[in-house]
Amino acid sequence: MTWLVAKPFLAASVAVVLAQLSRLSTRLLDESVTFEGAWGEVFQGNFGPLATLWGMLSIFAGLGQMRKPTWLYICLGVFSGLFAFSALMPNWALSVFSLSYLAWVVLSILAILLFPGWNRIQGIISRNGIVLDLRRTQQVWAQLSRAGKVAVATLGSLAILVWQSTFLVYPPSSEPTYRLTASVGSVPMLANFVRTLYYSNYYPLAEIVLVGQGDEHQRSQWVTELGFSTRYGENGKAYLFLPHCYWKGNADSSSCRMSNVILFNAALIILFLNGCRLGYPTLAGIVVMLVGSNPFQVQEVQAHSNVFSWSISVAILALAMHLGYLLRPGPARVSAYLGAAGFGFLLATVRQVRTEPTVIMISVVAAILLNFKLRFRNRVALIVVLLGSLSLAQAGWKSYFAFKINQAEQVCRERGGVPYSGPRDDYHILWHPLWCGLGDYGQDRGYAWDDAAAWRYVQTILLKDYHISVNFDKSGYYLDSNWDNQPAYPRLLTEYPQCEPITRAKVVADIRENPVWYGIILLRRLNRVLRETTPIRLTWAERSLSLPFSGWICVPLLLLLAMARSRLGLLILFVAPTSMTSILVYSGRGTCLYSVFHILGAGLLLAFLLEALLQWKAPARGVA
Repeated sequence: MTWLVAKPFLAASVAVVLAQLSRLSTRLLDESVTFEGAWGEVFQGNFGPLATLWGMLSIFAGLGQMRKPTWLYICLGVFSGLFAFSALMPNWALSVFSLSYLAWVVLSILAILLFPGWNRIQGIISRNGIVLDLRRTQQVWAQLSRAGKVAVATLGSLAILVWQSTFLVYPPSSEPTYRLTASVGSVPMLANFVRTLYYSNYYPLAEIVLVGQGDEHQRSQWVTELGFSTRYGENGKAYLFLPHCYWKGNADSSSCRMSNVILFNAALIILFLNGCRLGYPTLAGIVVMLVGSNPFQVQEVQAHSNVFSWSISVAILALAMHLGYLLRPGPARVSAYLGAAGFGFLLATVRQVRTEPTVIMISVVAAILLNFKLRFRNRVALIVVLLGSLSLAQAGWKSYFAFKINQAEQVCRERGGVPYSGPRDDYHILWHPLWCGLGDYGQDRGYAWDDAAAWRYVQTILLKDYHISVNFDKSGYYLDSNWDNQPAYPRLLTEYPQCEPITRAKVVADIRENPVWYGIILLRRLNRVLRETTPIRLTWAERSLSLPFSGWICVPLLLLLAMARSRLGLLILFVAPTSMTSILVYSGRGTCLYSVFHILGAGLLLAFLLEALLQWKAPARGVA
């Protein structure tokens, strides 16, 4: 009787999975059916992944011991079949589709919650079902001699360098779909400061040409600021241009791409080497190939002189450095404390270039806390060392750049220039981007991803509540006045002390008055992060191969790994903070492209597939 219920149930679920995998490549349904309204945004573009998700859960539920309630599985099988049929027939009425979908979701949840065989399923997965521990690939690796392991690690590292260098010979073509347009990033005017930094080691200091009405009025002038290129901190960006300058021997047409390439290649190689050390060379190699082929990252590293690649590069480097905490936790050693101190310094240095990558600190702290092989006091000590190193390094960098700025100002005066005397920040301001960020789904309350829109709002409040009148120049971006009466130092509205409190008050008040409104915004951003992911791609030279995938597939994968009590799911969660900018600040204009969690998920699935093939040839009996 059990299998009379299980067979149609599993058959319907398999049919749905096959139908949706087929639909992911053909996109027939999304072209035939249009969803409208609030729920429509969730369904549109996510139908296939959501259906695949529930189909996988249904299959896993059907693997175990089916007892009661039998009627639940009979109904679930019926609705699964109806849903699969509606997926294959996209011209069916939308009402029938919606009814079958919602019924399937509800019944699947009930089946999972009421299912009496969880322990049996976990036993099947961990003992017989088979591939989630990568046991066979670890066994093959353990059987290699020490010389063989060294050879694989060495040749693999060289292969990564050769592979990534092909992008220098065949530069990746620009794909507008995978471009970040929400931010300026590295200001082009930094090139003026790079020249003086390279030749004289003064920063920020530049010689510019002021153009009068005729050529006879042209003259040069020394300045310590241009536009807003240095006043908002992150002074380390200018130093990224130096490796290219040293390579060429001059500062002409300098670029920060060489620094981006060095960091990204180092992250890939360290990830591969550490994966080999821990006994996961196949998994590490697959992840390296997928991350190294990510179209967004390849463009930002190899083709664009900017800092948008740093979020992914730093996340992969952090994953590589803490892979042991995730896969093979062990007792604390002196090297662990040195590693924590070193990573704290590294993160403080990264923050001088870009603040966004530093959110990976959340994952690092979590990885330390989840190392249950350590005593609690040792975990706390590691976190204290990490945070202490971060704080000390940040203070050191702050003092260093304060010295460089004072030095540049003194040299500027000696050379007849007027140094910038306006305010300077160590890092980017906070509440202004949060105000603009609500412009993705909060337009109904006046928000917009536009600096000018935020400043017009602040301008109104300044006049109304503070009786301060400000005017903008023709660009609508700068004020109509300059610091020190110098055209190179235009004033910005954010430099008024009331600006940040005004934007903060607006954001906080709207969230407090309507938390449901803000909660819906966060859910819509999360949906966007899971939906708008880069393709899973293998790229070499001018050729590439893309695989159909969706971020939604990582949800059942994480559930399956949790059921199997596998630590491999921590790899996906470790890089999840790369999506925090999209969820907490702004989700439009390519910010979702920072996400790489789906690449780790795809890497795990490919590793599991290889594991299944190896076990089919020779079943594993243990790890050497």
